[in-house]
Amino acid sequence: VWLGVGAVSLKKKGLRGFAVEGLNDAWANGVSQRPEVSLVRKDIRVYGAELRGSPWDPPPWGLDRIDQRSAFSQKRDFRFKTGRVASAAAVPIYILDNGIFAGHAEFADGTTTRVVNVADVITPSTPFARCAVNVLDASHGTSIASIAAGNRWGVTRAPIMNVKVMDRGPFGNTCISGSANSVVAGLDATLSHMTGNGISRAVVNLSLGWSVDVPD
Repeated sequence: VWLGVGAVSLKKKGLRGFAVEGLNDAWANGVSQRPEVSLVRKDIRVYGAELRGSPWDPPPWGLDRIDQRSAFSQKRDFRFKTGRVASAAAVPIYILDNGIFAGHAEFADGTTTRVVNVADVITPSTPFARCAVNVLDASHGTSIASIAAGNRWGVTRAPIMNVKVMDRGPFGNTCISGSANSVVAGLDATLSHMTGNGISRAVVNLSLGWSVDVPD
């Protein structure tokens, strides 16, 4: 897959760029020389960033650092307490990850859930049919969403927008494998969802890692 940035839009709704499969280096070099194209690069592998600890027990230390006014504060209750925002006033948080287990108690709001399934860019014909149906498969995305907006430890009680950009990869059954193309598609789906639902402000979280690709 080749990814391009520029004035050309192909298969994208909100972003200016394109993704094309099955093309050779000569074609990519030729396209990159066109005035309406800023950059052409090969796709790269993306994976879920390493998580240290559990968001449930014990919670991640990063939550405590948010409301510490000093780097050497002795207050270590592992909670974010300053300015917690209720769901009615909070902007939505789009989690671009390997899916979120919406049935987890961390996201319960009465008898419903605060998780909204926005897009599955990996298997759009059968959205969220795998890697988001239980907490084991979707542990990465579920953990990230819990840190941001979980009932027990989360920073806010915002609506949680589930954008699945990773699935099972070539190295086993873990659902933490994606690509730059899938991430861009997820961002495009996020923009489309915001536009279509009149959302003017939002937080977008990408707790992802990737191989190095430095432009010339």
